[in-house]
Amino acid sequence: MKKLLFTLALIVFFNSFGQTVEEYFNSGYDKAQVKDYYGAIADYTKVIEINPNCV
Repeated sequence: MKKLLFTLALIVFFNSFGQTVEEYFNSGYDKAQVKDYYGAIADYTKVIEINPNCV
């Protein structure tokens, strides 16, 4: 039972800190709009790393 609770706690922990493709994409867009091109490139790179088929 303790192992099950520990595993569930880990799953919740890791899911709460991960950003989705949409969040990275929107962040990259916002950064590009304020001319933070290096930040935008970093966010768009994350989008490609998470989902290489995302166009």
